Amino acid sequence: MLQARTEAFYTHNQFDRRHLTRREDMEFGADQTEALTSAADACHWTNCTPQHARFNESAQLWQGLEKRILEQAAVC
Repeated sequence: MLQARTEAFYTHNQFDRRHLTRREDMEFGADQTEALTSAADACHWTNCTPQHARFNESAQLWQGLEKRILEQAAVC
């Protein structure tokens, strides 16, 4: 219901509703069920923020930064 009422804020403009944290980054836990529950927590409305499409959807900008941080963390 909340999503339907707020969808108008994201139509006919350059803003996207995106996660603050990637779903994949939240996949942790003692077993698969716990990991999937943790990942689902990234989908709560409070983890969303308006982001400009040019910034958020660019593999060189935000996605590139996330990927670089993950790759560097894996090396450390």
